[in-house]
Amino acid sequence: MIKKLIKDQQEVSIYYTHGSKGDNLHCNVVAFDENLRLLKLIPLDQHNKCDVILPLASINRINIIRHD
Repeated sequence: MIKKLIKDQQEVSIYYTHGSKGDNLHCNVVAFDENLRLLKLIPLDQHNKCDVILPLASINRINIIRHD
């Protein structure tokens, strides 16, 4: 289901759970790997330039910000 919603290079806002707390991430989707159940992202805030890889199991909600 997620694959239908997310395309590579799409701008999204993701709410995910990390340990006991949740966090929001505003980012671009770089790659979606259905086999490994991972989502590779680039955060859009200026302070964090490194890629982020989130397991799909940790994602609670995805808001798509821009449709290409």
